[in-house]
Amino acid sequence: TCAENGTLLFLEDFGGNEPGDPMTSPTGIGAKSEYVYQADITSSANFGNNKYTITKEIPDAWRNPAWVAIDDHTHWGDKTRGYCFLVNGDTKKKVYELELDGLCSGSQLYFSLWAANICKAGSNLVLPDLEFVITDLSNATVASYRTGNTILEKASLTWEQHGIDLTVPAGATKLIFKIYSYGNGGSGNDYVIDDIAVHLCTNKVNATINGDNKTSIFINDSNKKLSLSGSYINDAKFGTTLTSYWLYSTTGDI
Repeated sequence: TCAENGTLLFLEDFGGNEPGDPMTSPTGIGAKSEYVYQADITSSANFGNNKYTITKEIPDAWRNPAWVAIDDHTHWGDKTRGYCFLVNGDTKKKVYELELDGLCSGSQLYFSLWAANICKAGSNLVLPDLEFVITDLSNATVASYRTGNTILEKASLTWEQHGIDLTVPAGATKLIFKIYSYGNGGSGNDYVIDDIAVHLCTNKVNATINGDNKTSIFINDSNKKLSLSGSYINDAKFGTTLTSYWLYSTTGDI
């Protein structure tokens, strides 16, 4: 899929990726969200409707008894690293917004996030209902998608990916990506989101090292020569004539 093989253009993981970072971020995301930021989550009483926090977890002693334990998606299983975005939802409000510039007309993109309901299975509370809306600078809708009642209550935190494909309109170089919450508050509509991403849908390249599909190889005095090869199927998504080249990184970030 594009989310697996496409080129990552944008990723919001909300930070907190170092063990030394505080459990909860001291600041929110400002005007990107219409919800109110709550940094102090030491009791469920001060984390009511219309609020959000950015946190690694909520310790059992502080957590609403109707909620499951939470864990960041980026560093799943490691509660010392990674923030996620926790929402105590209310009526329709903007959850998140981003602007992406430098886009090419006709490019195919995939806008996605990971989400999970934090209400325990069997609670039968209001389910989260998220809408993805992508517009151009004139506020014309390019694409939209609504999850509906698909973010279900589970016995434990269960991250699931939701997303939408879109094509950059002719003449557009910048798009605005928004996420809205539709569920009512007061009884449910509590959820976490993480790893909001925009991918460019590119052709998958099959690369080999010395004829092997290994992703890494150890180089020593007896193994100094490398033969790199790559192939892809041109589906004409980006035109009929493509230019390919190899990239090298000393930090491993490509």
